[in-house]
Amino acid sequence: SANFPGGCIFINLTVELSDQCPHLAAEVSDGFGRFKSMLRRFLEQERLAGALKESVDIDGAVEVVFSGLLGACVMYTADKSKPNLDRAMGALAAYLDNLCIT
Repeated sequence: SANFPGGCIFINLTVELSDQCPHLAAEVSDGFGRFKSMLRRFLEQERLAGALKESVDIDGAVEVVFSGLLGACVMYTADKSKPNLDRAMGALAAYLDNLCIT
């Protein structure tokens, strides 16, 4: 984008600039941890509400969703393909749907 021509500033700070700006990378990493905690709380709430299968490994699901979102961000930064981004988000949505009781 015009504001961050190098791509996603969060990924750049944690992956590409971690040696040069470790304090900023640590802050972003903390933010990622808080985001994963939010995802975990959401899935736990869904389980308590009876919408999530009891067999779901919540920690594993959090990792899949978080990694999928980061991967989609990296790939979109690389190829700027909306269809590829939509496909990645659709795969994550389908994964989450499979965790739910139907």
